[in-house]
Amino acid sequence: MENPVPVVVQIVIFGLLSGSIYSLFALGLTLVMGAARILNLSHGDLGILGAYFAYWLFATFSVDPIVSLVVVVPVIAMVGMGVQRYLINPAISDPRFRIIASVMITYGLALLISNGETIIWTPGYKFVNLSYSYRGFEILGTMVNFPRLLVLVTSAAVAICLMVFLRTRVGKAIQASAQDQMLAELVGINCSRIAVITFSVSASLACIGGVLYILNNPLYPAVGLGLSVKGLTVMVLGGIGNVPGALIGGLLLGLAESSTSFFLGDIYREVVTYAVLVTILLMRPGGIFGSFEN
Repeated sequence: MENPVPVVVQIVIFGLLSGSIYSLFALGLTLVMGAARILNLSHGDLGILGAYFAYWLFATFSVDPIVSLVVVVPVIAMVGMGVQRYLINPAISDPRFRIIASVMITYGLALLISNGETIIWTPGYKFVNLSYSYRGFEILGTMVNFPRLLVLVTSAAVAICLMVFLRTRVGKAIQASAQDQMLAELVGINCSRIAVITFSVSASLACIGGVLYILNNPLYPAVGLGLSVKGLTVMVLGGIGNVPGALIGGLLLGLAESSTSFFLGDIYREVVTYAVLVTILLMRPGGIFGSFEN
């Protein structure tokens, strides 16, 4: 009988690899949805925009994508801040139409970014072939290359940094705004300013997720929408505004996709995302771990 250990290890590693990226996208979405009540459909495209900048630096100046995060993340953070302040904020003054307005604006922005990338970089696939792409080590019969290891380590480091940030004064203000905006305003928290900061942090997380994504996957303009859907699914799965839920939910979705891909084939991989989204919305709209509003 064939040893099942390498199979299990392979499923777990690939599941954690994709799940950690999904978690980064979901963290940004859940922060903005929780603190600002904004559903950002351009989230994945902002991350891929950062990935294209990283790719350009790599192709032009041979800058490692991980190193380029030092430059790319602040740029995308400023873009996110500008989007919230000058595009979204003026349109959400009426709380009744906050979600609808944010969906329409961010969906239009997603199309703008995607089409802009198509014009500038063409719709073809782009690959980042690093000098260490095919180097790695073996874990119980499964080969793990260094880019995959970088994805896992960087995702874990970013998650830890975010948890530390949420314990700071600004981080606590973000959480307070997510739990009850009216009460947060009464105790002196400027929720409008917090929304801008949250959107900036969210865009930064999307950028990191996008750059990590291209270490092991092809880059093309249309992938942004797919990553937005993954992040939205994980946000719903973990609970809106629930940061630990987004972290765990991303890993669970990654493992589910990895298992489905191995046993049923890649053609059914995407089905898992939509099945999970529909099931959670029907059975437990507040998410497995519950949202702040619940």
